[in-house]
Amino acid sequence: MNYKPLIAAVALIVVFLVVPFASAAPKAYDTVFYKGKAAGLKILFALGHRQVEASNVKITESASGKTARFF
Repeated sequence: MNYKPLIAAVALIVVFLVVPFASAAPKAYDTVFYKGKAAGLKILFALGHRQVEASNVKITESASGKTARFF
């Protein structure tokens, strides 16, 4: 008996059942962090994916230590 068509059918069924659960879509709570320096300022970004409420920026002046935060 030829099992190749049966094995191919079973493999396709398994692929169609597994693929929807193995997706890599970004979640709403993913956050990207960035730290850097420019012109005597320390900059920290926390950017929330698709949510402005989850994002903020913190800028610190190196000389005086004053900090400004933006939400």
